Amino acid sequence: GGITGSFYDMWVESYEGVPYRVGGMWIAESGPDGLATIPKALPGDFDAANAYLEYAYLDESVAGSFIREEDGINIGVAQGQYGYGDTAFITYDLYDTEGILTDTRSLPFGIFSLWLGEDDPCTYWGKPAGEVAWNAVIGGYGGFGYEEGGYWFADISATWDDYEGYTTELAHGTIIGGLGGRYITDTHMGWITGSFEGLYTEDDYDWENDEGYGTWLGQGVGIYEGVPIDVGGEWKQDFYYNNNGYLEWDGYTDGNDVNGHGLFGFAQRPDNGNYDFLAVGESFNYGYGNGKGSYLWGGYPEYVSTSNGIFIEGLAGGLMKGSADARYGTMTGNLAALYRTESGEVGLMSGPLSGGFVEFVYNDE
Repeated sequence: GGITGSFYDMWVESYEGVPYRVGGMWIAESGPDGLATIPKALPGDFDAANAYLEYAYLDESVAGSFIREEDGINIGVAQGQYGYGDTAFITYDLYDTEGILTDTRSLPFGIFSLWLGEDDPCTYWGKPAGEVAWNAVIGGYGGFGYEEGGYWFADISATWDDYEGYTTELAHGTIIGGLGGRYITDTHMGWITGSFEGLYTEDDYDWENDEGYGTWLGQGVGIYEGVPIDVGGEWKQDFYYNNNGYLEWDGYTDGNDVNGHGLFGFAQRPDNGNYDFLAVGESFNYGYGNGKGSYLWGGYPEYVSTSNGIFIEGLAGGLMKGSADARYGTMTGNLAALYRTESGEVGLMSGPLSGGFVEFVYNDE
């Protein structure tokens, strides 16, 4: 269950009739069913005596659109950049029989918190008056274990709701919703879920077009949990657009001569032997794709060979399709790969891929 509570303003200090400091009390408690626990299986080498809590950073940006109630069309934008946060996880040390440290590892699950609006203001425009749905995408880079940096990508579904009875012509209100998505590191891939809340303040309103403009801030709290990757590595990606019948590469590079980079991983399913695949990363382009980001994309999983003899060599490609009324879109395509297993089997791997993308930074001038 969740947590609910109340707060009460008990005294106010004023200067020349204007309140400037308020004091009071608050209370927060769990519901009648209490807070759920999620027991986790532990690896065979885990030793609680050598385990400790550790922290890492989490960065994020977010962009999304409001949903017009009468027709479900995406309108307006709410976006924020350069947010920060923290992850916390359990790390443990391994020692040999002589007491010498041989390795340090982390359990494949943890908790996180995030904040938007600390170092860079979050802005919105095109919000209708009153309660309105907001769909967005959030993601970035962070630490999900001991020396385990990786990428994460999640969807936000939330409601923006004006406070009733506000005393100014311009509105302010709350953002309440949740987030859910995926993350990947060099050793694990998994799921990230949590809450998302925020506050917004309207700076201006276009009464003719029913559109509000202003600033907002947000926060989230949640958990992440993953499974070990059998094989993975670095993912490189390019985007191409139609330039009068010519296949044109779009963009600038980040020093790797590609539009984007990230991480990928394969994890074998225990039930049927098939592999789950996940790739998450960041991209860079000039936005020459038709509409809002329509491209052909090509992915290049780097050749990977492990000490146990597993290797993967793959190619991927497909369609990246955006829309003129949103800041995000879909990615579809296919992956084909050659592989060798630990037992010496070799073969082909092929199947469809699906996913999404979001553009965090825009120049709307």
